[in-house]
Amino acid sequence: MPVKAEVTAAGSGGAAVLWPLPAAMHPAVEQMPAEHESSITAVARHLAERESDPFQRIKALHDYVIRRMRYDEEALALGRWPAQDAQAVFASLRALCTGYAQLLTALGRSVGEEIVTLTGQVRTLSTFPGTALHAWNAARIQGRWYLIDAAWNGGSRRDGRFVGGYGTDYLFTPAPVFAFEHLPADPAWHLLGEPLSERDFVEQPLLPARFAGEGLKLEAVRHTSIGVQLQLANPQDRFVLARPVAPTVGGCTSPTGTVLEIRCDLSSPGRHRLQLFSSDRREGTYLWVGQIDIALPHQKSEGARNAPDTQVGEIE
Repeated sequence: MPVKAEVTAAGSGGAAVLWPLPAAMHPAVEQMPAEHESSITAVARHLAERESDPFQRIKALHDYVIRRMRYDEEALALGRWPAQDAQAVFASLRALCTGYAQLLTALGRSVGEEIVTLTGQVRTLSTFPGTALHAWNAARIQGRWYLIDAAWNGGSRRDGRFVGGYGTDYLFTPAPVFAFEHLPADPAWHLLGEPLSERDFVEQPLLPARFAGEGLKLEAVRHTSIGVQLQLANPQDRFVLARPVAPTVGGCTSPTGTVLEIRCDLSSPGRHRLQLFSSDRREGTYLWVGQIDIALPHQKSEGARNAPDTQVGEIE
């Protein structure tokens, strides 16, 4: 079920947008005749003429980029970067992240939509705790800016290979959610009241858009005498599991309800990593929805061990 997200944006005016949108390709893209794909301008005009809603029009352009492009695994493996301008990737049908973003910008420009290409750093499960260079977009709709990552909506890397797909987690994503994984080179494009520093960006939990899209919110991380406690808002009443990553030895409770207090008993002081998984059924498939690094301090005395739990972090 989509969560109605008031997207934090630059500018004023405009209405809230449901996020995430249903993961269904726009019908104008699915039904596009081949003869209308002769050029970037022809594609953009075809789609714009068939969609009057401003959000759905941008979605149609986004969906077309995903349908036409295939991620260029060969270029990535060889470390050779072919031209990533819009015309080049439109002709080759292959692109890296920059090509996805440039093509969406060009499609928008062809029909008077204000879409820009942004660059910066991103964090993923494969780069964590480090970062990688990336490109994405922002689109101005009804006076407000909305964030888009067509490359990430078009698939993901699994077991070293790119697997194509379609999603909407990174289409009109609320800025605070986007900021868990994206750090723009120009701080103004955080679209946040207070931009994140690079240090804050890399030290925060790694929470993909799916985490918020399922209604989850990490409210607090607290140290306990033997581990850590996570407090999560869970309005959709999903089933959430936390699991320590080896070599940590320990286990976590699996509470249910709309407010979750997950307690993890960890093996020793030092750095630990917890992964989070979510499902709509207790006995079902659980998908990865986050990763948190925990630093447990050394206990100094018996008095400290017996002290009440201490809150060490609030997640806004």
